[in-house]
Amino acid sequence: MFDGVNTFSFFSKSPEQLFEKLFSQKYEFYQIYAHNLARFDNIFIFKYLGRFHKKYNFSIISRNGLIIMIKITSKKDHISLTIKDSFLLLPSSLAKLSKNFNTDIQKGMEAVLIEDITNTPGSDFYIMNDISHYSKEVLKLNNFIEWRDLIRKYCESDCISLYQILINFRKLIFDNFSILIDKYPTTPSLAFAVFRSKYLKDGTIPIINGEIDEFIRGSFTGGSTEMIIPYGENIYVYDVNSLYPFQMANQEFPIGKINRFIDLNEVPENNLWFGKAIVTSKTDMHIPYLQIHRNRTISPNGTFGMIITSAEYYNALKDYNIQILGGYHFKGGNLFYDYVTDIYKLRMNYPKSHPLNYIAKLLMNSLYGRFGMKDILVESKFADSKVVRETTVLTSIKLDEDLFFIETEKERDEADTNVGIASLITSYSRIHMQKIKQYCINNNIKIYYFDTDSIFTSDPLPDHFISNELGKLKLEYIFKEAVFLGPKIYGGITNEGDYICKIKGYKDSKKVSFLAMKSLLNEGASLNLNHIKWFRSLGLASIGLVNTKYKLTPTQNKRSLVFKNGIALDTNPFKVGVNTLGTDFNPIKIG
Repeated sequence: MFDGVNTFSFFSKSPEQLFEKLFSQKYEFYQIYAHNLARFDNIFIFKYLGRFHKKYNFSIISRNGLIIMIKITSKKDHISLTIKDSFLLLPSSLAKLSKNFNTDIQKGMEAVLIEDITNTPGSDFYIMNDISHYSKEVLKLNNFIEWRDLIRKYCESDCISLYQILINFRKLIFDNFSILIDKYPTTPSLAFAVFRSKYLKDGTIPIINGEIDEFIRGSFTGGSTEMIIPYGENIYVYDVNSLYPFQMANQEFPIGKINRFIDLNEVPENNLWFGKAIVTSKTDMHIPYLQIHRNRTISPNGTFGMIITSAEYYNALKDYNIQILGGYHFKGGNLFYDYVTDIYKLRMNYPKSHPLNYIAKLLMNSLYGRFGMKDILVESKFADSKVVRETTVLTSIKLDEDLFFIETEKERDEADTNVGIASLITSYSRIHMQKIKQYCINNNIKIYYFDTDSIFTSDPLPDHFISNELGKLKLEYIFKEAVFLGPKIYGGITNEGDYICKIKGYKDSKKVSFLAMKSLLNEGASLNLNHIKWFRSLGLASIGLVNTKYKLTPTQNKRSLVFKNGIALDTNPFKVGVNTLGTDFNPIKIG
């Protein structure tokens, strides 16, 4: 722990000494940050804090099962502490952040005790027999006394470094935007505060919740990611420069009043809308592009139901017959041009070595996420067994005897969100990428793979696509040879001889050789891999490592593989029929 002046270390299995220090008038109104609190530190302190739930007042914010913030107050005892996760505000490793912010103390090498030649009583608890889960270099030691002293200094240095990062970050945000970071626990919330304070006029964005939110959220299917051709040589890999911010700056989004419509003719010509649709592809396209979510996200041929945005409707009419059954419409207006332009200029004014370059990039790319958030409909709190029995509980975790952490349903407030904005950002972005794909198709350029903002092609793309400007492509590298096994699963050797491998859900992807990846092109082939996963338990106040199996095989959950002589050579899109519409697709009920 570092409070700006003094460091404190408590070499203990319990956080008791730490909170004895913090539960004092000296630290009243302090903000306490831990880097990766939600997924690490909180596991060890949460159960202990729960013991005080009848003595102190607790306000706990959780989202998707993770604790974002804990506020502890007691007027009588002069206690007011807010514990936050700095990783949710600055989502990067402490090592990278200390370099970005040029702190006096940089991230050091972690010491790991692999055995203890001193036979110190209790040292067995700290010995790590297997260190294969580390992806970084560590200092291996066999002396508990030496290790204890080094790990204490290592943790103290981390605390000082994090403090310096946050103080610098706080000052830079205030100096440039007149906003204090103290009120905002996450990057999207901070980005939205910057946007709202300077760029957003009151009443401009319609607040969407309840049934309308649920309806429009049906159109929010994210980016498009597909593997098209499983193997190739001389493949050009392009990324779009800040795709989402580019669309935010240059497109229109919902403003003003929410209007319901049954017939598309009711919608004023220039309005934006979200409609329930029955869609039929005119021909069987090799790469269809309208995207639906049915347990998984797919872009099929055939007939299917979807919630479609007006932008994708007009873009798709050349390839699809689309019947609109009703929906909601809004006036459109440019909301983000000034925000994106100013933040991008700020970024360009500083080299990558300057923290403002990193901060500007963070703010520019994080605002989008704020609009896609769901309403927070749960209340999180500590409770005893009596409260649990008398309360309708959504989730309950037993922390100790007569101590539970529960989530209960909360009255729906008018959340300050609009999922239509997030949906349109992704919709405009899919259209942007579809136009690049269409150019490739029209010019006999093979497409091997594409992601939300990247495309892998057989030939170089023309100069008018390439630039350092927002929304333009940049050539990342050229694969001399590459294998694609599914969305976010591929590996290849670049012209420079570097091996790049991505395997979704598997941390040690680079340990899977290119030859092993290539062997999976054989029909029926698979690889049985082992990897170590973290097991976290709030109830046990522990984090463990579990050796788990990972079966790697080409995926066919978005397209079907085409084999010739037992080798995967191509893929085909799925074709669906009217039975995929569901009972809710009728011209009357739209919300």
